[in-house]
Amino acid sequence: MRGLTDNLLMRVFRLWWVLLLSACGVITSQGVYEGVRQQQQMRPDKPTPDTERLPDYDKFKQERDKLTPQAPESQPV
Repeated sequence: MRGLTDNLLMRVFRLWWVLLLSACGVITSQGVYEGVRQQQQMRPDKPTPDTERLPDYDKFKQERDKLTPQAPESQPV
């Protein structure tokens, strides 16, 4: 019986570590966008005018959603 308990505890421990480590690698589109924005702001080679700077993610998402064609709504039967 002890071997079964040890095996179960080891599996739970391994599952916990996998879940913990996989949560560290979550990459979102917002994170990527903000990273690009920060890189653009830190460039010392050429300063970008305010008109060429990337907007924050929320404004970017609003503009992107405006340009995305909406799927036609299905008619109820």
